[in-house]
Amino acid sequence: MIDTLLRGTIIGFVATIPYILISWVLYTMGISPSTVVHYGAVLITPPGTPITTLPLLLGLLAVTISGTFMGNVLSLLIRWTGSDYILLKSTGFGIVLWIVHSKVLPAVIEPRLFKILPVSMVLQAFIVAGIWGIAAGYTYQIIDKIMETR
Repeated sequence: MIDTLLRGTIIGFVATIPYILISWVLYTMGISPSTVVHYGAVLITPPGTPITTLPLLLGLLAVTISGTFMGNVLSLLIRWTGSDYILLKSTGFGIVLWIVHSKVLPAVIEPRLFKILPVSMVLQAFIVAGIWGIAAGYTYQIIDKIMETR
């Protein structure tokens, strides 16, 4: 069980890095109005808090922790269902996270976000959630090969 959780923590952390970076690239290019870090900052701070350096750091921390936690959930899911089709399972899991990220969280936690979430942000979330899943799957395969050699 410890190996599963350690593996999940590494998977989630590594997969969250491209998730955040690609989000920032899309934001910098003007394709998306904000990043997942901005989104995390809005979710974690009280309503009306201006997005400055401290809320962005809190958003980064929140996104990293939640990505690491989801890596553990994915690792447990793969442990229970078997390690065949890891990339398909992890990408599907990432797409499920997109639904949670775009629909469930805004509706349950912050209904005020649901009104201002633009289509480009929802599409960006879809793209980076799929990339998170692919990165998680590849990371799982790499860790699996390392664990086999021991």
